[in-house]
Amino acid sequence: MRNMTTVERDVDLQLSQVKGSWEERLAQALRLMQQANPAGLTLSQTLIDRLIGQPLQQRAAADHRLNKLLVAALINQAHHHAGEERFLAATATLRYGAPHLPPDTARDLESIALEYLLCDGQVETALAGFEALAQTGDLENWVNAFFAANRSGDAPRAQNYID
Repeated sequence: MRNMTTVERDVDLQLSQVKGSWEERLAQALRLMQQANPAGLTLSQTLIDRLIGQPLQQRAAADHRLNKLLVAALINQAHHHAGEERFLAATATLRYGAPHLPPDTARDLESIALEYLLCDGQVETALAGFEALAQTGDLENWVNAFFAANRSGDAPRAQNYID
């Protein structure tokens, strides 16, 4: 077993000191990330890992309360990475949590992840991903594919989505 880093020890201590709800822990992680405190990312990842570790039935209980918190934690962390122009880290964060969520939510997270790939300049990969999502038949995914192609300057591809 490896030794904990100082940041991990601080986060472990913070997690044990943050009494109360998952919501309070989520708010604490967000505050630390907004303050550019490196412990914020570690706390956020620990929170994400712990939420993913909860049984599916427990995460789905009470109108999917814990699933909603997991989505919020994933988006907060991805947004933080994107704010630092670490778009691949943002994409990886969302894709890490997506398989543990209901299919509709996972598709929404994938759509956001693909937007981050566009920001990273991976236009072909992102457009192929949007096309794959659009094949699910959801009109919103076709609209996302159209706008992604249009924003990337691929007018013929965008036109193809309309036809």
